[in-house]
Amino acid sequence: MNVTTVLTFLLAMVLFVGGLLLMGYAFDTPGLELIMFSAGLITLFIASAVPVLLWRAEHRRSQQ
Repeated sequence: MNVTTVLTFLLAMVLFVGGLLLMGYAFDTPGLELIMFSAGLITLFIASAVPVLLWRAEHRRSQQ
C-alpha cells in the first residue's frame, strides 16, 4: 500500500461525503435546490471515478 493509494482513498471519501451533504441540504435552501442537488450528484460521480482514473494512470506508469 503506497501513499498514492491512501491519498486517492481519502480524496474519494471526502468527495463522496461532500456530495451526499450537498444532496441532503439541497432541499433546505430555497431557490437553489436544483443547483445544489446537481452539484452533489456530479461530486458523487467524480468521487467514484477518481480511484479508477488514478489506478489506471499508475498502472500505465508501472508498465513503462
